[in-house]
Amino acid sequence: MAELGHVYTFQYPEEFVTLPDYTAHAGHIVVTTRELTADDEVDVSEQPMWEIKASDGWVGHAFDDELV
Repeated sequence: MAELGHVYTFQYPEEFVTLPDYTAHAGHIVVTTRELTADDEVDVSEQPMWEIKASDGWVGHAFDDELV
């Protein structure tokens, strides 16, 4: 499981093409800035999700298994 404040490579699935900013950041180094827990942000029954930030300032959300 990912941890807050740690650095990971964002492995966004290449078959998901509807979010171009996410596709553009696939393979980038990101840091976890916050675990998403609110019901309006994430369905926590699936798996943990994180707010992530790339070095270029982009902020997105990632499932735990997308962070390696």
